[in-house]
Amino acid sequence: MENYLLLDAQTIVQDKKDISRYVSESIMNIYGIITEVDLKNYLDLTSKETAIKVLKENGLTEQEIGPRLDRYLEDLPYSYYNVAWSDKLELSEGSKQFIEFVKKSKLNLGFVSLEPTKVAEMRFKKLGIEGYFSFKFGSENGVTPKNILKEASSIVNTELQFAPEQGILMSSSPRLIDAANDLGIYTVAIAKTPEARQNLSSVNPREIIPSLKERPKKLRTL
Repeated sequence: MENYLLLDAQTIVQDKKDISRYVSESIMNIYGIITEVDLKNYLDLTSKETAIKVLKENGLTEQEIGPRLDRYLEDLPYSYYNVAWSDKLELSEGSKQFIEFVKKSKLNLGFVSLEPTKVAEMRFKKLGIEGYFSFKFGSENGVTPKNILKEASSIVNTELQFAPEQGILMSSSPRLIDAANDLGIYTVAIAKTPEARQNLSSVNPREIIPSLKERPKKLRTL
């Protein structure tokens, strides 16, 4: 019986407007570089990876980038509040009902995020779902999606006494699915379009569903 479920924060929440400007603002605040970031060009990257890539494109070296990365991640929630807090958010199809279903089950519910944990928490608070999650792991836990999941798996194993194979990850991120497969976590890919289904199929998730409106086979007995 699985004991914990990790939901990908980016799969739960959808922005109605482009919020890329908050990333540009933090890059200016911490690195002094004025640049226009379009997050559509950095899909499936963590906030750390995005910053490193953008800054290298603007001529900085890894030696110049690295020492300020933690400060950059700490600044992102403030920039998000200043730039994007007034933007409209919505839950993806079936998210609220699915989260409520999981909380009524015996599964421990957490989330992983390619953004810093505080940014994800701010978004969840705005939508009234922040209280549903008992543990969370954001991009401050690692540079890559695999680092984040390794940290999540390690902490869950230590604090909650669960092994990776007792967990489920539900995500629309090919890299998170791939990393979870490597760690022995049961993977459920959420593919909203035929193109997304094709991309996610390439990383061999255990299941693919079109949205959180559909309950995965693994959870149908709960």
